[in-house]
Amino acid sequence: MLSSSRPGSPPPTADAGGLEVFGLDLPLLPKALAIRDWLLAEAAQLPDPGQILPALAERLIALGIPIERITTAIDVLHSEYAGIERFWTKEEGATSRRLPHGPEHDRLYGESPFAHVHHTREWLLLDLAQTPDSRFGIIPDLKAAGYRHYLVVPIFLTDGTHHGLTFHPRRPYFRPTTRGNFAAREGGVCAMSVTPPEIRPGSALRPK
Repeated sequence: MLSSSRPGSPPPTADAGGLEVFGLDLPLLPKALAIRDWLLAEAAQLPDPGQILPALAERLIALGIPIERITTAIDVLHSEYAGIERFWTKEEGATSRRLPHGPEHDRLYGESPFAHVHHTREWLLLDLAQTPDSRFGIIPDLKAAGYRHYLVVPIFLTDGTHHGLTFHPRRPYFRPTTRGNFAAREGGVCAMSVTPPEIRPGSALRPK
């Protein structure tokens, strides 16, 4: 869920300058770069954006990253809805929903982890075993589903739109790094810092 307003944007995620490779174990670097290249090329050509998260999850799991839930929050310029949320879970596969305009949407966004990371411009990692239910509205549901870590990644594009990704394993896996971002315990999650093609300008934001 995303804000209806568009304040001044931070530097786009694409301008990270390669910092996403810091902390990545060298044996995993070619595999992580292969995921990046897939996102930039093949995934961008998929006819159905709903295919992206399942395929990304498959590649991350193949790296040994125990991802069991991924979500994206996609800001769109549309008269009927403010954004699109896409979900992938190990149990249910891929689903999506449109986020309506209006004060209720703005209130929910303001209280959400996405608003938090858009404000701080930092990745957010929560150990749900140590996070109070009151921190964000989604926390009780994530705990009830058995997730242990909750990683929230802000994405800023050159057109001023703000987007987000979340990743959820059911066992402790992520650790903080010194650059305010995060790497997996083996470093492989750095591959996740690439923006999926669906949330690049003009790629898959057309009304359906």
